[in-house]
Amino acid sequence: MPENTTPVTGQEWLGAKFPSLVGGRRGGLRHCLFAALLTVLALLVRLGWAPASAELQHLTFFPAVVVAAAVGGYRAGLLATGLGALAATYFFTPPYFAITADNLRLSFWANSVFAFDGIVVSLAIEAMHRYRDRYRSELVQSEAALAALNESQGRFRSLFEQMPDPAWLIRDEHFVEANAAALRALGLSSKPELLHLHPVDISPEFQPDGEASARKAAKQFEIVRRSGIHRFNWTHKRLDGTLLPVEVTLTQIQWDGRPAMYSVWRDMGDSQRAAENLRRAKQLMESVIQNIPAVVFLKRADDLRFELFNRAGEELLGYRAEQVLGKTDATCFRRNRRICLPIATARLWRQPKRWISRSRWWRRRRANCVACTSEKRLCATRPQCHASARHCHRHHRAETSRRRDADRRSHVRDRRGDHDQRSRRQYFAGQ
Repeated sequence: MPENTTPVTGQEWLGAKFPSLVGGRRGGLRHCLFAALLTVLALLVRLGWAPASAELQHLTFFPAVVVAAAVGGYRAGLLATGLGALAATYFFTPPYFAITADNLRLSFWANSVFAFDGIVVSLAIEAMHRYRDRYRSELVQSEAALAALNESQGRFRSLFEQMPDPAWLIRDEHFVEANAAALRALGLSSKPELLHLHPVDISPEFQPDGEASARKAAKQFEIVRRSGIHRFNWTHKRLDGTLLPVEVTLTQIQWDGRPAMYSVWRDMGDSQRAAENLRRAKQLMESVIQNIPAVVFLKRADDLRFELFNRAGEELLGYRAEQVLGKTDATCFRRNRRICLPIATARLWRQPKRWISRSRWWRRRRANCVACTSEKRLCATRPQCHASARHCHRHHRAETSRRRDADRRSHVRDRRGDHDQRSRRQYFAGQ
């Protein structure tokens, strides 16, 4: 692994060498003690290097001011400046080793210039410190944001590549990225075969609705630009020439700082085949129900409205299916029919159970149904029957009895032999 070649600042080097002295918040007590130590060290070097009467005594303490400000900030720099001016007045201004009005007067301008230089240097170094701290904070934030962005892009890339549905990235109406599922759906072997193609290049010339693919694609792209997301059906063409019906979802996104469109396909071939099979099965069932010779109807369980009514019901009751569907018995049939039909049904099934031939049972059932139908006509033509429901009942019973007697006589005349006689005796014995 290569060594780290990042440059180290003077403060970081001193902090690594003397953590107990330089460490901590900049401008704290440790940094102030460090500034005083630098001033004393500079004084000892000056006294050991030259006599007290030598000139340029303020230059002795200026390096201490710079180092103190670089390590401890402007507070340590200002403290080193003050201590340096005081030491220069006491040790190097005549009368030496004393603080009097004369040496203060003699050192006033020199101390003023030294103090001004010390303040300027301390504040300048503090400004550089703050700029470096802000730059370091922004660098850390940018590195964290870059790491998060790389992680997000990695997740998106992994999700994009592992999606089971074909996915695309479209920019300027051309493919710029595609996943493996998209290549398999179109029968392609490599991604460069698809990139930088227009969606019309992998589509038939005309869509199933007869519109040109190029014109329809331009419309879809315009809708996505206006609304941001759009879903529609489209037919593509595979490499072998077979058609691929899909449901396309286009979403407007920002990719690499530029507008793009994220496209996801869903294969509609299986759904269309399932819908076609369901349509055929429904059509077959409706054909069987409509052509069966028995009455078949379907009602909803909540409000008893008709949902299905076949042709046999239309022929029997004289109503078309359009007149019955969506209605109840009360809103569809007339009042006299609503009375007669339940009575006929009840009388048919309230007959006592006894041995009877199948043909006779069907004749009786037909007689009751015909009686009910004729009674409906009878009640509709006689005004006195509308006065009360009893008249309808009475006419129905009379008509049914008359038809039953006529059927008995015809049955006796038609049936001959012992079996005929035995059946007749059993039948009249039951009556």
